[in-house]
Amino acid sequence: MSDTRRRKPTYNLDEARQALEKIKRGVARGIRKKLGSYQVDEIIAYTLRLFGNGMKVAIELALMAADAGLVRTDEDIVFVAGTAKGVDMALLAATCQQC
Repeated sequence: MSDTRRRKPTYNLDEARQALEKIKRGVARGIRKKLGSYQVDEIIAYTLRLFGNGMKVAIELALMAADAGLVRTDEDIVFVAGTAKGVDMALLAATCQQC
């Protein structure tokens, strides 16, 4: 006899996050093309990239780590980031939650 019960679907959290990020970027791009203006998050991203691609990523890492409670907020932390070609940024940051 075959098992006719439905199995719960399994979700990969990383894949879901990546899919949501792509959707968000697509929406922002659509708004920019339709209205001829940039969203605040795009302006911030472009500004951070002026210091190197790793700067944007290092700032994102610092914010996400502090928000998730993965780093102590009473100490300085070194965040290292870059591109597929290698590291191009090391950021010494004092993180905080709800500053």
